[in-house]
Amino acid sequence: MKTISNNLYVERLFDFESDNTFLEVKDIREGDVIYECDSVDYGMNYEFTAISDAEKTIDGWVCLVRDSEGEKFEVFVSGQTEGVYLPNFYRVPQYLEKGNSGFYYPVK
Repeated sequence: MKTISNNLYVERLFDFESDNTFLEVKDIREGDVIYECDSVDYGMNYEFTAISDAEKTIDGWVCLVRDSEGEKFEVFVSGQTEGVYLPNFYRVPQYLEKGNSGFYYPVK
């Protein structure tokens, strides 16, 4: 998976309160652009577009997403999962870098 850099449009950050950018799987809706940002690849944002609404199953929640290269993934979170083990999805990228022409966010 290659890394790309997207220009940061500050207005996008102002769409959300600072404590309202975390996104639980159950709240994902088709068309949402979401970012996974965790400590494994610190400094990297993984960008996905939801291709289905999250659906409740007997065992938890499931949702289909597509990455920036078009590959599809099924995201599943068990109803028994403790908060510490949930995926780190956000409505805006969490890692920013500064370049000559302003801020941007790296995306894989």
